[in-house]
Amino acid sequence: MSYLEIENVTKCYEGARAVENVSFTVAEGEFVTLLGPSGSGKSTTLNLIAGLSLPDSGRIRCGDLTYYDDRQKISLPIEARNLGLVFQSYALWPHMTVRENVEFPLRLRKVARKLRHERVEATLQLVEMKALSERYPHELSGGQQQRVALARTLVYEPKILLLDEPLSNLDAKLRERARSWLADIRNDIGITTIYVTHDHGEALSLSDRIVVLNKGQIAQIGTPRELYERPSDPFVAEFIGSVNFIEGIASGGSSDIPVLELAGGQRLAVADAGKISVGRRASAAIRPDKIVIAGLGVEPDGKELNRLKATLLNRSYFGSSWQYNFDIGGSVLKVESSLEFNGNEATLLIPPSQIRTFEVAA
Repeated sequence: MSYLEIENVTKCYEGARAVENVSFTVAEGEFVTLLGPSGSGKSTTLNLIAGLSLPDSGRIRCGDLTYYDDRQKISLPIEARNLGLVFQSYALWPHMTVRENVEFPLRLRKVARKLRHERVEATLQLVEMKALSERYPHELSGGQQQRVALARTLVYEPKILLLDEPLSNLDAKLRERARSWLADIRNDIGITTIYVTHDHGEALSLSDRIVVLNKGQIAQIGTPRELYERPSDPFVAEFIGSVNFIEGIASGGSSDIPVLELAGGQRLAVADAGKISVGRRASAAIRPDKIVIAGLGVEPDGKELNRLKATLLNRSYFGSSWQYNFDIGGSVLKVESSLEFNGNEATLLIPPSQIRTFEVAA
């Protein structure tokens, strides 16, 4: 059952549509990420849910409570929505200790002293900051400040947690640790969460579902696996991880599986025939980690398995994996493998089921 409902929400700024007819639902306890590049409308959508900005049209509901409805002229103020917000800037009070920062929202709400103490202690324990509770913000690292900002939000038990790029100010190593820690917190408390990011790694690792936004509109909604393995269009395929695009002319092939005739004379059998028409130019999207170098590691099964002749152009070592660039006759295929390949000529193995095809506009 839906807990949060966003229906046909539109927001314009100076005549330009920042968000256009955006609709999606969030179940209670679900972690949903709004993912997209800068200017895609993800932060605007979050602000509309929070009440920091008002839509021009549409409806936003949480349970039995209507946050906004243009038809019924309902617009609930931000303080009445009981939401928790954490932004890129943690905005901690510099003259307050960690404990005082976390306690401050409860003081504003006039929560009794005993209950305040209990909630603060429990929340500091949850975010693993109890040992540093008497420090001031300037005495904390960026990751520790981020935990305090989250604790300050969680302590008053909001209905929904809204996180706007909360890890973007951290360096790569600290961001990775914070992501793991945030996943643990999310599993522990099970609070309904809307998370905004442009980082597909964060979205894939943290989310129950992802809403991909592009130019103010929803491009696709799905689980991390659905979006990675079955993107709805080239934008989603390219934004969710690394991908190869190879163009060719669609033909009927020699079996029930359609084929792309590639520029270099090779042929590529594809499985999702519904996306292309015979005789039309089409683009095949292939994840680098779905391609296997013949003779290197476990080879995929299947009688329709694609076998492309390839010449190695270059390779790069990333510690846990190798990245290879192969020429297949005018097109370059990127391949990722945990194993080292030392040859020059190779056969690349690609199951048709791992290829997504899209017609190329004339």
